[in-house]
Amino acid sequence: MKTGANNLGGGTVAGQLRPPEQPNGPVESTETTSTETLAPLYERLPRGPHQLSADVVAQNQRRRMHGAMIEAVAANGYGRTSVKQVVTLAGVSRRAFYEQFSNKQECFLATLDLISAQALARIAENYRASDGTLEQRLGIALTSFAEIVRANPKGSRVMLVDAPSAGPAGWARLTQTLGTFESRLAASFAHAPDAAPLPGPVARAIVGGLRRVTFVRLLEDRAEEMPAMAEHMLSWALVFKTETPSPLVGRPRAVPAQNRLGSEDDRARVLRSALELAALEGYANLTPMRIADEAGVSIDTFFDLFEDMEACFLAAVRGLGEEVREAVSDPGLTGPEWPYAVHRALDALMRYFAARPANAQTIATGVFAMGQRAVDMGAALASEVAAKLTAGAPGEPLTALAREGIEGAIWHTIYSQTAKGGTSTLPLLSDYLAYVVLATYLGTEEAARIVTENRAPQAA
Repeated sequence: MKTGANNLGGGTVAGQLRPPEQPNGPVESTETTSTETLAPLYERLPRGPHQLSADVVAQNQRRRMHGAMIEAVAANGYGRTSVKQVVTLAGVSRRAFYEQFSNKQECFLATLDLISAQALARIAENYRASDGTLEQRLGIALTSFAEIVRANPKGSRVMLVDAPSAGPAGWARLTQTLGTFESRLAASFAHAPDAAPLPGPVARAIVGGLRRVTFVRLLEDRAEEMPAMAEHMLSWALVFKTETPSPLVGRPRAVPAQNRLGSEDDRARVLRSALELAALEGYANLTPMRIADEAGVSIDTFFDLFEDMEACFLAAVRGLGEEVREAVSDPGLTGPEWPYAVHRALDALMRYFAARPANAQTIATGVFAMGQRAVDMGAALASEVAAKLTAGAPGEPLTALAREGIEGAIWHTIYSQTAKGGTSTLPLLSDYLAYVVLATYLGTEEAARIVTENRAPQAA
């Protein structure tokens, strides 16, 4: 992504989106997010007679609206961003906005498309320009990616953190972008003369780890660290380089049905109903009355249990977290049978989510719609799961990104499979995830041996 009017690759969003025919730089926005005090990020095109064609004017306005959308979402989150904020920051009229976009979501999705296309193009250009080993070419690609994130943290955050907040369509954009990374990574290994092809789930796990590293730094406003992380990201990817094809293959497993406990109390029914409804209808479309009706309780009972809907959902996410922690609490994780306990714990985790699609949907996309507190809870849960799985690992890991990489590998696998509507097949992937965790500490050969030997007793 070259800096300039047509890209999101460098400098501030306002500066990089300023069209070439716009002579003046951007006007800084105020610190507050109130639309009454927001100043435009851009000066308007000349009013009255001018030599600019209608197409040039429309393109100018569109770029300004993309930049304004990034600024607004970065400041407020997608849910609190309004068309009024976007047009105010862009310095365009509502009419100009609706001439190009049907609504806020359409503008946001178009902005995601632009961010993704330009980032992928820049990385691909730099990768193709290099002519070296797998390690050298991946290093260049990851350095390019890290620099893009550093130079444009707002646009990167909108893509990698905020996209799921727009619901299934936003998640689809993110999944598509990450899927392109997965395909390119797999192709790099497949074409390298000294490396065996990567199994698809392993390529997905590697990209999940890379996203996690980036996600955390964007979430914590630490994007300036990204260039220094490029070497560690490369080491994470190369942990899984092998000279012979992987012996891991998928195999059918029975998946238990959803357990419906007749002994649920009112609180448990409300929490379960809230997550199931959110998965089916979307968090933004729910009301306390809708949840109460689904749970078979009165609205008074709902408000006796929870102050508001947000409190209800946060309690549901906390309860989900407790169940996940229990699922991965294998006593062998801190003992000499650690490698086998890792396999058992991941099998239990995948079966847990396979049997509870609403909970998988909550982890995959729901927390992003519920707000920052829910996102933080989801991030903390991912860290705790990785900590449990690696507590008994022998020696030092083979990469400095072991913990973060494992967090991302597991959660991204769940995200991706859930987005495809395939939660029932999650247990098929526990072998691959166990391999990813073990290879990070024991190497690929030993990890593959342990996983394949441990399959028989794990079969359903």
